[in-house]
Amino acid sequence: MIRAIVSLALTVVLLTACAAPEEAAAPPPAPVLTPVAPIAPPPAPVVVEAPPPAPARAPDVVAIMPAMPPAAVVVDAGPPVPPAKYPLPAPLATTQTNMPIDAVRVAAAIIDRLSGGSGLAAGVVFSDDAGAKVDASRAALPGLDWRDSKLLQYAPVEYTPRVAPQGRVVAGQLEFADTLDRRATILFSVEYSVADEPISVLNIEIAPIFALNPAIELFVVDAADVPDIAGALRASHADLLKLALDKSVRWRAAPPEGPRDWLVFAFLMERVSPSSRLRLGVTEQPNGAAMFDATTRVLDDAGWRVAVIPGRFSLYNAGVWARAEFAPGVEADPDARQLRTIGLFPLSVTTARADAR
Repeated sequence: MIRAIVSLALTVVLLTACAAPEEAAAPPPAPVLTPVAPIAPPPAPVVVEAPPPAPARAPDVVAIMPAMPPAAVVVDAGPPVPPAKYPLPAPLATTQTNMPIDAVRVAAAIIDRLSGGSGLAAGVVFSDDAGAKVDASRAALPGLDWRDSKLLQYAPVEYTPRVAPQGRVVAGQLEFADTLDRRATILFSVEYSVADEPISVLNIEIAPIFALNPAIELFVVDAADVPDIAGALRASHADLLKLALDKSVRWRAAPPEGPRDWLVFAFLMERVSPSSRLRLGVTEQPNGAAMFDATTRVLDDAGWRVAVIPGRFSLYNAGVWARAEFAPGVEADPDARQLRTIGLFPLSVTTARADAR
């Protein structure tokens, strides 16, 4: 994969006749990678309960199942990783094809190092300190593949005894995704020298970029298709998503008539911070504040969140919605940490088809 990334970049460079990288009127400020307030790692197993709801009655058409099993996801949290501080500067290049070849090689080397390689496949070596930082960053994303890179900063480094001639400082984003379309992003800031081959990385900082407004997907699954609910809720985020994709109701098909037990799953498709909050509830007032969420379970799998509601209702009743609310954590400014709606979903065939029109 590393050779493919570098080969693609070299081809673009040759085709553009060594064109200069996109430039801004003035070098943008470097992204701030200074750790914010420490995040205490969650204990294992992790059970993130929804916050106490405001007084609200359950909708008449929803009789919440009384036997919801306790849920837990075992997470090897390890040392907390400081998130990137927001806001980030506007990109100088929004895709790898517009990045300078040396920046492409360094980005490819970081990806290789995070995957257990050395970086030499991209013609890059890391100093002992820089390599140790990458190895200890816990920023690797098992199961996700690199998709693209963005360039946030590209500038010469002031020459000092510590930095070799022809130094560069580069900052950017590495974007990853898996076959389920779950997405995550890593921010990097690097100092390196291009005086000789291979490129020498002298200093590096890496941090996750947690989603502030994560994409969300909702599925309704017949509870009879998940006989071992307790076991299912102890699966990983990816495995639980596969189960929901396989067993969920297809709105264009004719679902069973009459009330029955259902499981409503809401998956965040982007990685979020440990200090963020997710709330999922049901309501008869899609534009109102009332929401019933007393039986909701919110599970966290190393930053991947899913909320689950058990309920008894008819998919032909047009009067119930599921509403998801989210609030960023300490990575965002205090005034941006309020719960806000990120998804409103009809829990009936008739309402879903009406909304589609």
